[in-house]
Amino acid sequence: MQRFSLRAVLVFVAFLALVLAFVMLQARNSVLRREVEMLRAELGYLVPADVSKVNLIEVPTGEEYSWRWRVFAPPGTQFDAGIVTEEIPKSGAPSPSFLGVEIPSEQNGVLVTASITNDLDAGYVLKLDFGNGNVVRDGTLKSRDEFSDGSASLMTAGRNGPQVCDFNEPIILHRRRLHEQTSPTTYSEPKGKSRGMMFWITPTKKP
Repeated sequence: MQRFSLRAVLVFVAFLALVLAFVMLQARNSVLRREVEMLRAELGYLVPADVSKVNLIEVPTGEEYSWRWRVFAPPGTQFDAGIVTEEIPKSGAPSPSFLGVEIPSEQNGVLVTASITNDLDAGYVLKLDFGNGNVVRDGTLKSRDEFSDGSASLMTAGRNGPQVCDFNEPIILHRRRLHEQTSPTTYSEPKGKSRGMMFWITPTKKP
């Protein structure tokens, strides 16, 4: 009959304890990693995937008429920006309304906010705030209810995670196109341009 020394038994028990501790630690680390990823998504934490291009991710605001993104821009980047509330294209963007807006190059990006706020003249102001004092704005007399119409098609950049964007290509931050009412209960996708609202930026390199 084979006998085991006390030392061999102790070594085996110690080894088994180390294996169990390692397995439990890996399981705990997996849970913590998922929690960290969820918190990063909620806070809009951004790790640039390509530092030679513009990177962005949506940051939830919890406000109906406010949207926010964290935008990383390589050094020497400036943005052309646009805001429109009529003739919203299905793809692409019209000519930019504002030229040469700059934001600093920060590793975790700069907050860019789009919002619709009340105006003293009974209209509304649509703004793009670049988080460093640069603000572009446009006004409209439309009802704000129109901007939250449930029949509209909606697109928001970076909503499903980090997004890498090329220079000289429009980045549609937020676009809402109202569908056309064809009957009291039926709506259809507009064939061309549509009412609604759209915020966009186009990254360019400084001359």
